[in-house]
Parts: sequence; structure tokens; C-alpha cells
Amino acid sequence: MHISRLVISNIRCFANVDLSLSPNINVLVGENNAGKSTIINAALTLQASVYSPEALRFGTNDGLIQITLAAPVSTSFPEPVRQHLLSRNDAIPSVMTTFTFHRSPTSSGVGTTTPDGTNLGFAHFPQAQPNNFIFPYLSLRRAGGLQEVVSAQGAFEAGGTHTFLQAKIGRVYADPTLRPTYEESCLAVLGFLVSTFPVPNGMAAGLVINARTQQYIFLRDMGAGVANALGLIVDLLVAENKLFLIEELENDMHPGALKSLLELVQRSAQQGNQFIISTHSNVVVRYLGSIPTSRVFQVERIGNTIPPESRVAEVPNNPTARRALLNSLGYDLMDYDLYTAWLILEESSAEAIIREFLIPWFAPKVIGRLRTIAASGANDVEARFTDLQRLMTFIHLEPMYRNRAWVWCDGDQAGKDAIAKLKVSFKDWPQEHFVTLETNSFESCYPEEFSSEASRVLAIADRENKRLKKAVLCEQVKAWLREDPERGKNALQLSCATVIAKLSHIEKTVLATNE
Repeated sequence: MHISRLVISNIRCFANVDLSLSPNINVLVGENNAGKSTIINAALTLQASVYSPEALRFGTNDGLIQITLAAPVSTSFPEPVRQHLLSRNDAIPSVMTTFTFHRSPTSSGVGTTTPDGTNLGFAHFPQAQPNNFIFPYLSLRRAGGLQEVVSAQGAFEAGGTHTFLQAKIGRVYADPTLRPTYEESCLAVLGFLVSTFPVPNGMAAGLVINARTQQYIFLRDMGAGVANALGLIVDLLVAENKLFLIEELENDMHPGALKSLLELVQRSAQQGNQFIISTHSNVVVRYLGSIPTSRVFQVERIGNTIPPESRVAEVPNNPTARRALLNSLGYDLMDYDLYTAWLILEESSAEAIIREFLIPWFAPKVIGRLRTIAASGANDVEARFTDLQRLMTFIHLEPMYRNRAWVWCDGDQAGKDAIAKLKVSFKDWPQEHFVTLETNSFESCYPEEFSSEASRVLAIADRENKRLKKAVLCEQVKAWLREDPERGKNALQLSCATVIAKLSHIEKTVLATNE
């Protein structure tokens, strides 16, 4: 059972959102207060009362949440929905549950519309296993205290806090079919095993130092990241065809532990569970977003309107769009694999031609060693280089990379100013590695066949139109070069002679530093 479609109208920051969700993993990325929690809470309305009439957008009379469940009739379906569906003889592929909110509390209500058009009342899905549908892990999931009273109610609870976490751990630890996987997961994520042991009021969880002398490190005395990880681990082990709603999984988590936990999430999704996860983490986005069945959505505010308004768009599964998403989070350089050397270019057109053609044809020995990065203009160059410098400083490799990083800008005034600023800000880096090209724009280095079109595009006054035309021209040049590589190589050898000479210098430097 999973949510296949989620529609939100006139609720908080959303005027209208219509999402088609993956049955496996869905990742929501966006700034704080952009609306990620609104989406997650909209899904949670199936199992809990979340939104009051005050959640309506200002100036509207009613709000709407529509949730389409792709599922066969299940014992976990709320009554009277299940009874109605079971009374039908035909197969039920899905059921649409519609929630309507009005400004007046006395006129608010919820209801269910089944595929045959019948309107029914609604009762929430249970908040206890095994008939719950949702495991919520919201940002306020931390409990004020860990309950030590052992009960079935606590062990099977699915309310979204850690209050009964110790009972849940005891449940899976006592199950011979679940215990081996639980132990394996604990060691992979935490590096140690959290088990249970008796205490005067019931049962507690923690690290057993010596059971005979009752020496323990209690879970309550460990960091919040331990409880967050354990809470998810135990529910992942027992979940079948459930929905996990998770806000900021990365909170209080070491990157190594986070990656191990993400492996469990991926495995759980492959076994039939669905995930909607909000995050600010490059690690989460790259890890989960790279799975073929995943969908990544960017949630962003529209202007500075009052009341605030946001939109949601699926991020295409291509390098340009994914890089742009990471750039929007400020993580474009922080979690890439380390290369032998780095070359930062002012714009994407120069980076594309250099990476795809000039390096393979004229400096092939740096393939796989030199990482090219495109800034979004001269004003962005220093920020990109600063990110790289901070990364190298953090991992204690700055002395090595001082001789392995280059920045190239166009030879116009903006490019000259950017390079001059870098030389002042980074005086201890090799000054000759901050370079302005001989031409005012890299488009002037295109083959002679494109010189007229390049001149026309560069003469466009409107910046946005110019940017779009430059992108189109770059694609035309790339297609022309691919069409006849030998012709293209000869043409670039003439038009990009000075750039090729600079690349050859980088190649020699990179090879020399590897010896």
C-alpha cells in the first residue's frame, strides 16, 4: 500500500500542489519554512488529526487535501471504508481519501470518496502496529523521557515519538527472526550493540558493560542521534507495505552513521515500504536521489508574497539539474570525491567544452584527475573557490592543493576584477593559477564556423536572453564537434590554441605532483 498522488490546495503556503509520488523513495529538498513539513503533515492526516481550520491560506474559504492510495483492501483500512470496499465484488485498485477544511471549526470535516463515487465518513488509520499505515518521524520526535514500563501497547506504538523506544527494542531483540538483523544494523549504524536489561520499573535499553555486576550505559544518557537511529531501525525491521514520513533524518547523525542508515532505508524501500523524506543534507540527496526509482522534489518559495506561497517541482534526473539542486543548498563542492586537481571556470559553456573535448583531445592524461567546476558568472567564482579552500582546510589538505587548483575567467572587466580579488584574498596560493583568458568571452574561442553566430549572441543586451542563446549555441557547437571528431579537433586546435596551452601546463603540473 502506498500513496500514489497527493494534492494540496489552499493549505498554509500552498495554493495548489499536485504530486505523483514514487512507491519507494521521495525526497523533499528546500529552504526552511518553504513547505516541506506541510507536505509531510498532509500525508500524515491519514493517521492523525494534524490540520485545524487555521491551516487555511489567508483569504480562502476552504482548503483541500486529496490522497490517493494505491492498495488492495486491507484490514488496516479505516471503518467504514473497509466495509464498503469489501461489499463490492470488483477489485479495488485504489481508494481516494479527501479531506476538506473550512475556516469555521464548526463546519470543518473529513470524508472519503471511493472509486465508485460513494462518499463515506472517515476514521483515521490506527496508530498501533500492525494495522497502522504510517510511521512518522517528525522534527519534534524527541520524547521528554523514555518509558520503562513494559507493555504491548508501548512495543507496538506508532505515534512518532521515542517514548516507548525501549519497549520496541525489547520486542525486536526478543524475536529470533529479527534479532540478527537488528544486531547487524546496530553495529553498522552505531558501531555498538544496544540491548535491553531489567530495571526496577521494567526494562531499559543501552550498552551492557557487565550484566553480572549490572554495569550499563543507559540509552537515556546517550546522544539524541542514537535514539533517532534506533527508533528508525526497529520500525524498519517490522514494517511491511508501510509509509515512513521522515523530517531531516540527518539531524544529530554522524555522516558515517547516516550513510549506513540510508542503506537500511534503501533496503526497506526495495521490500515494499514507501518513504517521504525532507532534508537539507547533500548526503541524503545524493544517496537516495541516485536510486533509479526515487523521486526528488524541490520545494521553494515564490517571491516575497504575503501570505507566503510555495511551489513544488520534481528535479529531473540529469547531471545539470541535480548539480543545480546541490548548488541551491550550497553543497556543490562539499561532498564530491577528491580529485588530484581542480579547475574552476567562470561559466558552464567553457566548462562543458573543456571537459568534453579539450581535455580528452589535448590533455588526456588528466582525465579522472582534474575536476572541472562551472561557476554561474564572474561574481560567483570567488564563492566557488572559497568552498574548495574551506574543504581542503577542513581535511588538512590545503598545502597539497595550493598547487593543484586553478581558476579561469573571461578577459572582460568582470573577469579581471574577479581574478584580482582572488589574488588579494588568497595571497598564499600560486598567483599564476588565477588566470584571465585572452578573449572577453569563451564563445570567441569557438570554431571559425560559429564566429558570426557567437558575435551576434554576445551582442545581445538582455542578460537573460543572452544566457539562453549562449546555452543554445553551446549545444550546437558540441553537436558539431561530435559529428566529426577529427574535423572538430583540427578546428579547436586553431580557435582554442591559448586555452590548449594552458591545459597542457596544468597536465604537466598534475603529472609532476603525482610522481
